Amino acid sequence: MTEQDPRAAEEVSDGTEAFAPPAKPGEEELTSEQVLTPDEEVSLTEAIMIGRRERTVYLYDHKFRLKTLTVDEELQIALVAKKWLGTDGYPRAYKTVIVAASLVELDGEPFFVPISREDEDEIVRKKFEKLKRYYPVLVDPLYAEFSKLEQELAPLLEKLGKSSG
Repeated sequence: MTEQDPRAAEEVSDGTEAFAPPAKPGEEELTSEQVLTPDEEVSLTEAIMIGRRERTVYLYDHKFRLKTLTVDEELQIALVAKKWLGTDGYPRAYKTVIVAASLVELDGEPFFVPISREDEDEIVRKKFEKLKRYYPVLVDPLYAEFSKLEQELAPLLEKLGKSSG
């Protein structure tokens, strides 16, 4: 039996041992600060592989469910906000359409449900039409929460970047 590096063996939940490949000459060992925790690994995998993150926000005695956006939704946002491009209303329209596109539920009920398949290309616009009847005092904090949701991935990527060389 050959002697193995004790750092390479790791007990697996079924009682067997799994062995990590030995470090290559000149490679540094990873510190605990550079290795992702299991929760961070799940978050990173979901964010990279699926891209969807969600957050529940409680605001003014109401429950809002926000999600990150798909490329298609971002393109639809550009089309909706284009109407206000170059005007003083553009920042307000942009924030509102971002929140509308990311809003999944309000008080546990879907914020918008398309009636037919044809509506799918118009979902963001229709959600925007509905949300623009609300007030800035609601839209602004929801936009801030959406921004936080999108920024959650940055620390995970930074940590991963430190560990990948």
